[in-house]
Amino acid sequence: MRGSWRFRLASWEFAVPFWRDVLWVGNGDAQTKVAMHRYGARVNSRTQPLLCLTGGVDTLKVELHRLASLIARATGFEVVAFDMPGTGESMVALSKDSDWVYRAVLQSCGGAHRRKGIFGLSFGGHWAAKLALRGDVDFAVDLGGPIAATASDGALLANLPNGMTGIVANAMRLAALPTPAMAATILEAFSLAAQGLLTPQSLKSMSPLLAINGDDDPYVRPDDSLLFHGGPQNTVWLVPSAGHCAERRLRLLMPAILMWVRAQAYGTWSDRLAYRAASALLRPWIAGKSISA
Repeated sequence: MRGSWRFRLASWEFAVPFWRDVLWVGNGDAQTKVAMHRYGARVNSRTQPLLCLTGGVDTLKVELHRLASLIARATGFEVVAFDMPGTGESMVALSKDSDWVYRAVLQSCGGAHRRKGIFGLSFGGHWAAKLALRGDVDFAVDLGGPIAATASDGALLANLPNGMTGIVANAMRLAALPTPAMAATILEAFSLAAQGLLTPQSLKSMSPLLAINGDDDPYVRPDDSLLFHGGPQNTVWLVPSAGHCAERRLRLLMPAILMWVRAQAYGTWSDRLAYRAASALLRPWIAGKSISA
C-alpha cells in the first residue's frame, strides 16, 4: 500500500498522463477487484486505441512502468497495466480460465468504438494468445508465453530453473510444490491445444498475433511460437540466442513491435510502411529462424 502511494505521488513527473484506477469486474458469480495503472488516456478517448499490458508470474505492473510509458508515447494508445491473476495486487488465483479477467477489464475500459489489444510478457503472453485465438481483441503480442505444453512436459515444470516452479505454484495458490504428475495435470489444463483453440480453423480466424521468443528459452518450448504460423494474419519471430521472451534482443525488436501494433490499430499506409521498414532491419537477426510479416 505504501509503495502504491509513493508511486502515485511521483506520477506528476511521468512523461504521459497517468492515474491509478480500481475496477470491480465479474464473470457470472465470480467477482474481483482489479487495480490498474492507466497511461496516456486522452480527455476524449472514445476512439483512442486501448492496449492491455500484462506481465507473468514474476513481473508486476510497477515493473512494467517504463514499457507502458514508452508504448503510450510511441503509439498514442491508452495503456492499461495490471497484475496477472495470482500475482501482485490480484485477488484471485491463477487458473486456466483467468482470461475472463482480461476480457472484463478490456470491456470495461474499452467501450464499443475503440480498437483493443493486449501485450503479454512471459506467462502474460499465454493470455494474449488465448484472447487472439478467441477473437476477444483486435490484435495481440505474445512475448514468450507458454502455449501448448503437454502432459509429457510435467517433469520440466516440476524442475524449472531459478525457482520458477515455486513461483508458478504460489500464483496458483497451491499448498506445496507440484510433483511431476501434478505438474503434468496442470500443463494439460493450461494447454491451448487441449482447450481446442489451436485447430486449423481457429488459427485461420483468429485476430492478428505477433508471437516472439528466443530459440533458447529455458522455461517455454521455443516451438510454441511456431504453432501460430497457421494464422494468415500472424507474425512469428524466433530469435537466436535471445533467451526467455527474447530479452537479450528486446531493445533491437522493440521499434518493430511498436510499429506492428500501430499498424494493427490504425491501419494507415504510413504505419504499415513504417512497420515494414522496421521489420526489414530485423531480418539479419531472424532470417532462417522464422520471420513472417
